[in-house]
Amino acid sequence: MINYVVFFLFISCAAIMSPPGGAKDETPPELISTIPKNRAINYNGNQIELIFSEYIDENSVKDAITILPNLDAESIIKYKGKKIQISFKGSLENNQTYIVVVNRNLSDERKVKLSQGIQFAFSTGNKIDSGAISGTVFNSKSSSVQLWKIRSKTDSLDFYKRIPDYSIDASDSGQYEFQFLSPGNYRLVALDNSLSGLSIVPKNMLYGLHWEQVISLNQQLNQKNINVYLPDEKSSMRMVQAEWIEGSWGCITFSKKIEDYLTLDRINVFYEDSVKANIQFFHDYKANEKINFKLDRLTKSFVTIEIKKDKQSLTNYFEPGKIRIKMDTLVDTASISLITPLKKEELKIEQNKIVPLYLSFSSLVDIANSKSNFSIFQDSVLVEHNVEWINPLCAKLLPKGNWIPDRDYLIIIPQESIFPLYRKTLKDSVSTISFKTSGYQKYGSLIINPGTDYLKNLKVELKILGKEDVISKNNLNLDKSFRLDKVLEGQYLLMFYQDKNKDNQISSGVIDPYQPSEWFYNYPDTINIRSNWELELDEILLGKKF
Repeated sequence: MINYVVFFLFISCAAIMSPPGGAKDETPPELISTIPKNRAINYNGNQIELIFSEYIDENSVKDAITILPNLDAESIIKYKGKKIQISFKGSLENNQTYIVVVNRNLSDERKVKLSQGIQFAFSTGNKIDSGAISGTVFNSKSSSVQLWKIRSKTDSLDFYKRIPDYSIDASDSGQYEFQFLSPGNYRLVALDNSLSGLSIVPKNMLYGLHWEQVISLNQQLNQKNINVYLPDEKSSMRMVQAEWIEGSWGCITFSKKIEDYLTLDRINVFYEDSVKANIQFFHDYKANEKINFKLDRLTKSFVTIEIKKDKQSLTNYFEPGKIRIKMDTLVDTASISLITPLKKEELKIEQNKIVPLYLSFSSLVDIANSKSNFSIFQDSVLVEHNVEWINPLCAKLLPKGNWIPDRDYLIIIPQESIFPLYRKTLKDSVSTISFKTSGYQKYGSLIINPGTDYLKNLKVELKILGKEDVISKNNLNLDKSFRLDKVLEGQYLLMFYQDKNKDNQISSGVIDPYQPSEWFYNYPDTINIRSNWELELDEILLGKKF
């Protein structure tokens, strides 16, 4: 990697200022000329010069320019107005194509950045290498792509331990392109651009690999669609903190959302005398990353929350760990209150399904003694309904008939119907809350026929546009098609992937020991699902036969 020593030289002490009045100049700077010229050969100089159309912001220069492959020799950058000079203290390698990369961080003195990155090449030999690798980094807002040329069998195992030969930032849409590459085999890693140019520490970084063992430029010099998928976060989850709330009630916060309770039996709580507590766990409807717990006895001492190691492969794998917290028998003297629904909150309803309304409270409720004699009115008409307590914090209301769309409803909760475990009962003799129903949710269907060649462990994933949550994951049906029914109308993104390890999610690969990612294909167009319509996609050309 270049070790930069930066000197900034100025033509004069006078400040460069914009003329008063007129429209703000938002024209980005342009590269006018270079020494050596783009694609120059047999270059034996020790200096590079870049001339731009506008005065350059001095603070943007240092981190905006990279020379690839990375140099071991120290270089000096001199800034002077519209000109940037790079001088080498050592000599350049013989018969080597070098690439000067100017990223989008370079800006003019008005802080207007380049509209796009710039690359130009020169060679110390008699030819310019013409190899290219390009593709897209998916599932990332800001990524860097690193490239290593594999020089030996040993290097293929330990390549990630050295500084990458080439490193560039992907565009805002995830696209990248390496140009002027020599023939050979390469390995590519995508990661967050804050880690650009660094050697890889696999255990501490989120990264994505391509699905081939190596990217070869031996017979084909232009490799396109070398796509990479970046994971959101590590598949495991850990305890972030635990806290006592009141009485025997506490709460555990995890590093990500709790999607299921498959592994809650691995969470144990011990009193100070090492006696294992009998615990009631229940979901927190206000925060999906939290789990509430209630001990079987009150205590004024410490308790230890312990998560045992789970050797099974489950959706939410809990990392082992311990947290010690101080409990207390003290309780809040305030009255219990209704937290949700909020006033005039809209309940999304469906035509052929009764959607429950959840009532959540500020403190634990004694379910056994609470009467749950709530009343629901719609235009002064009493609505027959059932009440079911989900946990000490939440009750579920279901009308015996369906909700009426686009209507106002009123819930009445008598004071004597709620018995808190610790706090005072409801403040008012009668508590009321109003909410609205939406129009009926509208659904359509999607049928996908990927063709007969795409069968082995193939899965499809559907995401609503603009959101991270996966709507549906499906396997192939017996008729060699995918069918997704009851898909909420809207625009969606569609991805296919080969689930080799059958864990129901795409694997982005492992660096040590090297294991490529699972193959995937992002459908290039958005899928528009319309209400009461069946959309069929025939013979999608995935570009891969398994």
